[in-house]
Amino acid sequence: ETDCEILKKISLIDTPGVLAGAKQVKNRGYDMSSITEWFADRCDRILVLFDAHKLDISDEMKGVMSALKGHHNKVRIVLNKADTITSKQLMRVYGALMWSLGRVIDSPESLRVYVGTFWERPMQKRQFSEFMAEERLDLLEEIRRLPQHSSLRKVNNLVRRCRYFKVHLAILKHLRSQFSMMTMFKESKQKELMKGLISEFKKIGTDNGIPAKDFPSLTRFRQRMEGHQLWKLPKIDQMKIDFENLEKMLAYDIAGIMKNLPTSNNFQEKKAAAASLSSPSSIASTASYTSQRQRGANNNSALSGMASPSSLAATAPTKTANGSSFLQGSSPQNPFGAAPATSSSTNPFGPVQNPWVVNEQMFQKCKGLFSTLKPVNGKVAGKNAKEMLMKSGLSMQQLREIWKLSDIDKDGQLDVEEFSLAMYLIDGVRRGKMQSIPSALSPEMVPPSKR
Repeated sequence: ETDCEILKKISLIDTPGVLAGAKQVKNRGYDMSSITEWFADRCDRILVLFDAHKLDISDEMKGVMSALKGHHNKVRIVLNKADTITSKQLMRVYGALMWSLGRVIDSPESLRVYVGTFWERPMQKRQFSEFMAEERLDLLEEIRRLPQHSSLRKVNNLVRRCRYFKVHLAILKHLRSQFSMMTMFKESKQKELMKGLISEFKKIGTDNGIPAKDFPSLTRFRQRMEGHQLWKLPKIDQMKIDFENLEKMLAYDIAGIMKNLPTSNNFQEKKAAAASLSSPSSIASTASYTSQRQRGANNNSALSGMASPSSLAATAPTKTANGSSFLQGSSPQNPFGAAPATSSSTNPFGPVQNPWVVNEQMFQKCKGLFSTLKPVNGKVAGKNAKEMLMKSGLSMQQLREIWKLSDIDKDGQLDVEEFSLAMYLIDGVRRGKMQSIPSALSPEMVPPSKR
């Protein structure tokens, strides 16, 4: 089992790979396209993975992409193993992928493509390591936000089904009106209508103001109507359907429901508040997030390159002043070694209320990384945090100083705010924003709940 918070709210379904040969498809034993369509109608996000060295779109893949029609807003493309090719090859592969997708996807907008290496092997070619690390974090962040969009998707599905229901009634009403008591050779008439169904749909759309994209597939509609006799269907006017209340629901009731749905901002606030009530260790996280929103802290770039050990440039560890290496002389309080203690001063007039240097976007990304370290009671042990921080490639002396600043309560552990501060300092050193690591935290560096 994996202690991952996001897995408590979503379910991941891994489908079998799409086959290339027709002979293999016959031996599969089920219709991949039909199953894909069934899942696509019920899920929130669809990830289609392509390997950078295998971009061929087989007939079965074309069928799968066709089955996703109407769900393209859910589809994300993942170009995996992009570290196995050179930069020039990556540009060609990306262009070829977009061209191939354009041929099989009937959508006016291009799909979002995540480029990276999403497996456990070390990165091979590192020319785009930082970019791929950012892509990885963006993908994880999108998955993490899926629960807050679930309610909106369900409401949209309800509206879509109501709209299709109205279209279906309009079609049946029109087709049924083509038959009367005097109509002879009714079966031949029905075949004629089914053959010229496209012209009938155009008439229905013109008379009722229905856009062409709302009509069902011609082939599927013909197949569904094969076992039915149109002249025996009840007339729509005689059916007890409350069209007035249906229109009222779509016009007013749905709007009222939408107002009660959580937005991206208050969803996070409600989630943090609920966490603080259930766990005392979550109070620091709640205070941090609320403080950021109130102060509008937005003075720091997003963290990048911390998603995997292979995504960061390696830096040789330096030795301490006495010649000992990083692995020697480590203490239980600071996993990066002992450092001389410094006295802290207090302000008799209270802490300075400055915006936190860790902005909201960076804090949310750090929270995602923090949850992967298996925190206990809201804190990560030094040995677990050490492994993550070492992926930065900074020297051991630099990491030791960063830990001393970040572990504010000096308990040898990091909570989510302290961890975010450590990542901020690491990011500042790696990007050259800091000429040197500060000897003490400035007021705006201190997390809100620690002030």
